[in-house]
Amino acid sequence: MEVDSEEVKRHLEILGYTHIEPSLLNDFVEDLKKIIKYDRKHNNVSQLSTSLYKDWDQSYSQRMKNSTPNKNTIDRNCTANGDEHEDDINLITKRKNQNCMSQKI
Repeated sequence: MEVDSEEVKRHLEILGYTHIEPSLLNDFVEDLKKIIKYDRKHNNVSQLSTSLYKDWDQSYSQRMKNSTPNKNTIDRNCTANGDEHEDDINLITKRKNQNCMSQKI
């Protein structure tokens, strides 16, 4: 298994670890390789190692795509007429009208 230090660095940045010294990154990659090798040698198939194997077999872009939640929400800045305040007022008015209609019934 080939472990790319730049890819490891990107994963660490996603986890919030930034500005990693190159020597520390190299040490981390070497330790990671040892852990993976040990795990495979002793046939320890933990959930973590299974996930690591699966992740490293995918391309980086595919892993990022899989780890990014789908956004089905409407962007607040992209409203029907471009005026957020007016859209908010229209929504409030619509809700008031619905409440009045339900009270009449």
